[in-house]
Amino acid sequence: MKTIKKLFSAKKLSVDKVLINLLYVFVVLLPLTYYGAIEVGFTIKLSEIVMILAFAIWIGSKIARQDFTWKRTPLDIPLLGFWIIAGLSLTNAINLERGIAWWLWLSSYIFAAYYLIVNVIRDEKQVRGLLKTYILVAVLISIFALVQYFSNWLGVESIIRSTFSKSSSIGYPRPHATLLEPLYFGFYLLVPAIFTAVSFLSRKQLFFRLRTECTLLWFFATILVTTLSRGAVIAFGGALTILILGYLGLRFFNPRSFLKVFAPLWSRFALFLVTMVLAFPTFLALNSAGLYLEQIFGTPRSPKRISLEDRTSSGTPRYIAWVKAWNVFKGNPVLGVGFGNYGPHQIGISEGISGPGNGFAIVNNEPLEVAAETGIFGLLSYLGFNAVFTWRMILGIRDSIRKRIYTWTPIFAGFLIAFLAMSAQFLTFSTIQIGSFWFVLGLGVALRQIFLSEKYRIND
Repeated sequence: MKTIKKLFSAKKLSVDKVLINLLYVFVVLLPLTYYGAIEVGFTIKLSEIVMILAFAIWIGSKIARQDFTWKRTPLDIPLLGFWIIAGLSLTNAINLERGIAWWLWLSSYIFAAYYLIVNVIRDEKQVRGLLKTYILVAVLISIFALVQYFSNWLGVESIIRSTFSKSSSIGYPRPHATLLEPLYFGFYLLVPAIFTAVSFLSRKQLFFRLRTECTLLWFFATILVTTLSRGAVIAFGGALTILILGYLGLRFFNPRSFLKVFAPLWSRFALFLVTMVLAFPTFLALNSAGLYLEQIFGTPRSPKRISLEDRTSSGTPRYIAWVKAWNVFKGNPVLGVGFGNYGPHQIGISEGISGPGNGFAIVNNEPLEVAAETGIFGLLSYLGFNAVFTWRMILGIRDSIRKRIYTWTPIFAGFLIAFLAMSAQFLTFSTIQIGSFWFVLGLGVALRQIFLSEKYRIND
């Protein structure tokens, strides 16, 4: 015990510095979801190991100082309610081993990501620093994705995996620099793309100079389109629509505040629109270059190019999965079939954490999967903490304008729009154990808590 006390006997600030630095490491490692990961039926990633280590240090320092305070947040009731209900739902689990593993995985993100970030981040500059780090890392990982992309055109097998590039359904290579699927990469890129877009339209840039952010915005938008992840592209398009409506709405209904928050209407806004539009011809140019390289180097040609099949139409696999999940929910409306147990329930067997063959089926729709696995109470709790977060970011935008702290308004807007975009893409695939989701959730709430601190206190 004395050793532990000596370990944490240094000033509180020094422990905080260690934790802040570990959060930076966590952000840097977010896209590394393949190499360095540990497979135990699900993928334990390096970023998760770092955040659990940071959580252990934080708890250890509190024990040594006999400081058991814990910041309360607006999300506590629905978020912890979801966590508890997910645990209780395991009483119905056909595969208890998988259910416990999934619940522990969820627990690590709730406590070692969300609550750690909320309790450690105390300065708006730290929020900006972590977001800027995310953007810089996203640039590097996007360049890596382009290397894979063109290598695949040349017939070189992807450094990660080639299965999700040239295939029978989509004949074009698709960059997938995170995990194994392009849609995860698209999800990861939503945060840097949206924050860059918000910063670009702001009166004062949040991260880089105007030309740099213009280039980054075009770059991120192009890579997003190149993933051919319809969920990510639609989510990003919807996010831009919300941003544009907010921009124009403030311009015409509150022009005085508009000039404090955003850049002038015509010059910057026109450049913004041109930058977004250029993403699509750039995507076509990339594919044209790829086709040319494929012909020149004689690499194998996919038998089928881009399929425009509507995967959400009746009779398609994704639609069928949604109907099945809805029927599972109707058959088990109270506590569902157990957290992480939709797949085992579908095939009626319990076969370890990972399951048979290529693993257990998922719903490809997060709210439906939550409903099927945790019932109506789990669904309401899940929707509850999503709704509370959204509302708190809206209040942040409103209050920062009212208090004339205009530099905070774009950051709140970035968190709101990025979170809405993530929620939209969750309608096309399902797994909430994604680091970038909990990063946005925790950092957004941390920013709100900082805003409501003594320095910026307002009635809430």
